[in-house]
Amino acid sequence: MVNHAVPDALPGGYVGVDVFFVISGFLITSLIVRELAGGEGFDFSRFYVRRIRRILPASLVVAVVTFVVCLIWLPPTLIPGVGTDLVATVFYVPNIAFAIEGTDYLAGTEPSPFQHYWSLGIEEQFYLLWPLLLVVAWRAWAQRSSGLLAVTVAVCAASFAWCQYVTYTSPVWAFFSLPTRAWELALGGVAALLAPRVHTLCSPAVAAVLSWLGLAAIVTSAVVLPGAAPFPGWLAAIPAAGAVALILGGGREVLWGPEIVLGRRPLQFVGEISYSLYLVHWPLLIVPITVIGASSEVPAWIGVVLGLAALPIAWLLYRWVEQPFRHAPGVVNLRPRVVIGGAGVASLLAAILAATSLPVADARLAANGEVADVASHELGLVVPPEFSTIVPSNLTPALTEASTDIPSIYRDGCHLDWTATEPIGCSFGDVTSGVRVALFGDSHAAQWFPAVSELAERHGFQVDSYTKSSCPSAVVDVVLDALPYDECSTWRSAVLERLVADPVDLVIVSNASNGAEAELDEWLEGLQQTVERVSAVSPVVVIADTPYLPLVPPTCLAANMDDTAACTVSPERAIRGKWAGALAATATAAGAKVIDLNDHLCDDDECGPIIGARLVYRDAHHLTASFARDLASVLWDEISVVAPLREGH
Repeated sequence: MVNHAVPDALPGGYVGVDVFFVISGFLITSLIVRELAGGEGFDFSRFYVRRIRRILPASLVVAVVTFVVCLIWLPPTLIPGVGTDLVATVFYVPNIAFAIEGTDYLAGTEPSPFQHYWSLGIEEQFYLLWPLLLVVAWRAWAQRSSGLLAVTVAVCAASFAWCQYVTYTSPVWAFFSLPTRAWELALGGVAALLAPRVHTLCSPAVAAVLSWLGLAAIVTSAVVLPGAAPFPGWLAAIPAAGAVALILGGGREVLWGPEIVLGRRPLQFVGEISYSLYLVHWPLLIVPITVIGASSEVPAWIGVVLGLAALPIAWLLYRWVEQPFRHAPGVVNLRPRVVIGGAGVASLLAAILAATSLPVADARLAANGEVADVASHELGLVVPPEFSTIVPSNLTPALTEASTDIPSIYRDGCHLDWTATEPIGCSFGDVTSGVRVALFGDSHAAQWFPAVSELAERHGFQVDSYTKSSCPSAVVDVVLDALPYDECSTWRSAVLERLVADPVDLVIVSNASNGAEAELDEWLEGLQQTVERVSAVSPVVVIADTPYLPLVPPTCLAANMDDTAACTVSPERAIRGKWAGALAATATAAGAKVIDLNDHLCDDDECGPIIGARLVYRDAHHLTASFARDLASVLWDEISVVAPLREGH
């Protein structure tokens, strides 16, 4: 919770989930083993009924309340996505949904108010499989605990090995999927099976030392691990092993054991309400921040205030929802089929709520009645641009369609995702003309494809697209999800080799430099290398990077339909002036012509989101395909000076 509220205060605080997984695996395995050893067999229905009463009521209440609050307060463009997340949550697959969304390079940037449910999704999926596996192992090994230990260790080892591989090949799936997280829950199971032996073999003093070491491993991980570490990977083994040590060594009567800290009433209180606290803290943080502005930098004190506010709310949830459903006689005595059926009905009703509430969002999104001039998108050709102060009813694309107003190369697979390395080089336009143009760079090069392809159709030349997500054409080292982006280096090198070996009539280069994390000197050197190498055989133009906004324009506009001023940003904040000037000078010196179209996007005071009836941005830093196409004529005036792109030239 501290990590979410004030990330800089505890950068590795995300390891709390890893500790939770170990504790959950320990408790659930202990319960299963007790029933198996009791001689009466394992009652699956009773097991799942207890899990339902323990997890579902508080989870479902928070999920539904969160959705209703979102429906009222969040910008309506976000409601369909929030509704989808609610459905995934109530059907116990939020982790899978977020993994899919996280691997989608067109996904939005706003964090979901249900994102914290991913860990519950993993836990619930584990609960479906784990009892069955242990029961089978118990019977196969003639009811010996050694069989349970062997299976548990095997699951732990296999999952841990798979986690190491996936962390470095598909980090999002490594973080969110059960197969890569099961080792932590299974490790808790190992602790449950070893606990009696450790208790017998270790003296209280040794056990106390073990617990202190475990606590130190957890605290050190939370303090030292960086927020951008490759995770879970082997790093997750540190807090997980710490949790095992703390469990195995705990509960012994030693005056100087960690109980002198963890046994204090304030921490015991937090432990009691921890489940409810986990449920309420995230939406309590995310919803207000999203209302303010999804990408805005939020002062630390706001995180502190919201985090503290979660405590009394969590206690109320614990007192009036969590506890009654766990212990009230009227609930405890219900038949298993009633509880299981009721859980299914409740989940279904929550999903229906999500589906039937979408018209409310549409009604909130009713645009300003004013209609902008149908030809006003041509104002994009005017310098300085004339920004609309309202969201006109004939806005193109509509706010709900902004995220899908993308270059066609995304849909046909010609814009490569993160994993691809082959330089596909799709061809468009008049492929028989004998005149060829190459578009080379990351998604900020791809955003110019609608304009370049429009020119190819008008003037009869061929366009070869070489674009890849998060991979600039400048020779710079890129880090993606805290890991070296080797696929980018491989792809870039292959494209450069092809462009040098098979020259074209013009190479258009553009990159996301305004949001780059590398050092300026590295970028200058990398851009110089690319331009010098390509310009030796072909003319080169470099399109200056477009603005980066500290907000998501469609989301912001949905909340400010009658006054778009809240969604404008100063050029000084949106464009890195020092970088832009230095990169332009370097590109020019290396032999390229620099084209800067930002005077069509910003005036001296602001970079606005709407020009006439045209929406300029689809997200915080990409132009809509519609607006990029509007600038085709301006782009032609610039590039035709460098290369006379006519048939036969």
